Amino acid sequence: MKRNFGYDGSVAPDSLEPPMTPYLIVAALLALAAPARAFETPGLDQAVATYRLDAVSELEATLKSRLTSYQRAEILASKALILSTRKDNDGAKRHALAAIDALKAAIAANEDMIASQFLLFKLYGQMTAFDWTFALKTRDPLAYLQTHAPQDRRTRIAEAMNWLFTPGLFGGNPEKAVARLEALHAERFDPETANLLALAYQQTGKRKEARAIASEILARNPQDRSAQDLLERLR
Repeated sequence: MKRNFGYDGSVAPDSLEPPMTPYLIVAALLALAAPARAFETPGLDQAVATYRLDAVSELEATLKSRLTSYQRAEILASKALILSTRKDNDGAKRHALAAIDALKAAIAANEDMIASQFLLFKLYGQMTAFDWTFALKTRDPLAYLQTHAPQDRRTRIAEAMNWLFTPGLFGGNPEKAVARLEALHAERFDPETANLLALAYQQTGKRKEARAIASEILARNPQDRSAQDLLERLR
């Protein structure tokens, strides 16, 4: 069996899958490449929306020694996201791994725990593009979110991502993901949820609905590369 793992949709070699393990592919975070990800760090959403590394670095320089471990992780993750849109897999991987290390430090310091666990969940999902054993690691942050913040929007997004990107044999349920993402999208617009919903519609054969959501995203931000790519695939 072949699976799409690369940032560019390339196909990785066959690998064994452990039973009942979340198997979040890279689309869970970086391949979506939507510009505004509701980052907690002030100003980071706007910097990432430009897809410019220098804009993120400028923000990082203004914070300097005031950066918390969690904020450092967000900045590294945002750089990984931008590098992924440039097909720089090595750079994206390097920054994602550094972000994971920063998140572990944040969690050890009991810093921004829900945000840290949510980002860690997504980064582990991203890293399955390079090593499927990272799928095993998604279970702990997801379990933390479900235990400590079951109704938090980030937990509900993480659950939807898990249903969407896990094969049905191991508990995946794309239709359940669609229902959850529709509910989240109805509550309020954010580009991450909207892009996930568009992708979920595509994966469940609802091409008309996928186009409509992608068009809504682009109406708000014409630079959103995930929505652009989705519309291109749907042509």
